[in-house]
Amino acid sequence: MTIAVGFCFEGGILLGADSQYETYTMRTYGAKMGFFESGKSVVAFALAGHSRFAWSAINKCQEKLGGPIQKQHLASEIETILENEYRRNVLTHPAATTDPTIHYNCLIAICIPGKSISLYSTHETAMNPVAEYECIGIGESLAQFLIGPSRTIKRFSDEDALTLAAQVLDATKIHVPGCGGHSMVLVLRTDGTVDFMAAPAVEHLEKHLKSFDDEVRKLALSFGEFSRRGEFDGDLQRFNENVRASLHDWEKAATPENLKRTFLRVRDPNSTKPTDPRDPGSTTTDL
Repeated sequence: MTIAVGFCFEGGILLGADSQYETYTMRTYGAKMGFFESGKSVVAFALAGHSRFAWSAINKCQEKLGGPIQKQHLASEIETILENEYRRNVLTHPAATTDPTIHYNCLIAICIPGKSISLYSTHETAMNPVAEYECIGIGESLAQFLIGPSRTIKRFSDEDALTLAAQVLDATKIHVPGCGGHSMVLVLRTDGTVDFMAAPAVEHLEKHLKSFDDEVRKLALSFGEFSRRGEFDGDLQRFNENVRASLHDWEKAATPENLKRTFLRVRDPNSTKPTDPRDPGSTTTDL
């Protein structure tokens, strides 16, 4: 029960996911994304579906490919490991054809600093490249619907990706059962830098985007009411005033000090400090 999204933008890849885990008897919260280093390369990921099987597959990738040795064909090696793990844990499971909850999907971002950065999406044993964006999890259909109109943009910027991710995550957490908790956002840049967006900053953006969406829906109702056609100009003016007020509040909160706290840098390729295993990107957290 997850919504996870991945966007390719000029300069990197953004991954976003909710943080709610559900079983038949309980609900918990934790990370559904992270990263690990493989030589000079960086692998970031987001997961959806059966969490134990998905984390097991990612941990196997980290176990075999993580460390200081640079792999020549990293994407192919990840695909092979993920395929083997999916066959081992899912396709040989007695309930593989009758229980949809044992299946899982992954978004995999691979960065070779200064050379390439790519996003992939898995479906069962296949791992396919993603050109623009991808959504996985139970919230996929709603996410695709929300993102679709924005495909007219020639190439997403990092702000486009962040705005769409926040809008999609918030909407699916509200409307899709099984999605919830804090939204988590990870940004992997072409130089190998990894940033996590602080939860309060994501929530603040979600709040203002929802406010804007509510105003758009009110205006759409006014637009469709022919009996009130003469009042539309007044409704449009109120829409402009309310949106400008919301934008003012957003800009007022975006002080330089707050912006410094927006992104938490958990991997800096220019730093000699090793990645802290307690960072949000660690896959060692017990979920």
